[in-house]
Parts: sequence; C-alpha cells; structure tokens
Amino acid sequence: MRCDLCNEILDYGQEFICLNRWCISVNGTVRMMQKDSRNGYTWDPKATKGGVLPLCWPHCASTYIDGQIIELAYDQKQKRHG
Repeated sequence: MRCDLCNEILDYGQEFICLNRWCISVNGTVRMMQKDSRNGYTWDPKATKGGVLPLCWPHCASTYIDGQIIELAYDQKQKRHG
C-alpha cells in the first residue's frame, strides 16, 4: 500500500494512518467523506488493496487534514461573500 499524498510505500512497522471515514467542521459547517471500494472495506496491504485513504503519519496526515479544513473554510467564505 502507498501513501495517497507522497506515494511512499506503507508497510508493517511504519507509522501510518488509514482513513475510511472522516468528518471536519468549520464554523458549524460539517463536511464528511466515506472511502468506499464498492466491494466493502477491503484490507490487504500486501496486495495494496484497501477501502481506505492511506497516509504517512504524522506529516502527510497532518497536511491532508489541514488542507481539508482550509478548503472548507474557503468554501464557506466564498458563500458568505457571494
């Protein structure tokens, strides 16, 4: 399995996080996502299969989460200012 942001190989013994559902909130607005492989949640890292969003921990995970928060805040600002 590879990190969705940096493409580094993620393997046992390394720190990484796999998100299959996430939710963020900015100023009361909530955005949610569910990663779905359409065949259920598979988990087979050796075959690089997983119904998840794999991210290196903590760098890529932090970057991804920060980006989602910034994007949602930007979207909300655009809606307020038309």
